[in-house]
Amino acid sequence: MATPNGQAAFLFLLTSAIAPLVRLSYGRMVVMAFPYTIVMGAVGLFCVINLV
Repeated sequence: MATPNGQAAFLFLLTSAIAPLVRLSYGRMVVMAFPYTIVMGAVGLFCVINLV
């Protein structure tokens, strides 16, 4: 998870009553957040290389 707030939102959904309705599991939660983590990591690396 890229941010604590993003992780908190997923964990809130995971522990809520609607988790079974949307078939949300911890593994699926990680898979859903993985692209965001990659993009934010790439943007951060780009900024460090070019701006620092």
